[in-house]
Amino acid sequence: MIPQTSFAPVLAPLVFALATAATAQQPAPLAPGDLRVSGVAVDDDSASVRRRLGTPVSVDSTGWRYPDLQVLLKAGKVTILSITGRSRATRRGLRVGDPARRASTLYRPCYADSLLVQICYNTSDFDERAVIASLSGGRVSRISVGRIIEP
Repeated sequence: MIPQTSFAPVLAPLVFALATAATAQQPAPLAPGDLRVSGVAVDDDSASVRRRLGTPVSVDSTGWRYPDLQVLLKAGKVTILSITGRSRATRRGLRVGDPARRASTLYRPCYADSLLVQICYNTSDFDERAVIASLSGGRVSRISVGRIIEP
């Protein structure tokens, strides 16, 4: 006779462990701290940008350029921080030149294709804040952080 055993004592911990592992691997949603680059936050005023980053390399009508970083301003406030080179990174460590899949590992994309990975600040209601990794050849070519999405 084959003994009757229950798999519940064995399966329950296994199912719990798998569910916990899947949840642990899910990146956290965007938070206010994710909307900063090199100590500068979206909505900071131009004076605080100068205090943090110093004198820009160049200035034009839309904003200021620093090595590997473009700061777009509107009414004296930071609207977008665009990382253009490897010397700068997002708060979670994404850099220009990283493989595209790294963006999906570090963030929870709300949209992705072969040209960009978009990470939305608030997916349940409209919010213009986002992180967008532009892609070229399967690698990150530019990272824009800020008030990006038009209503």
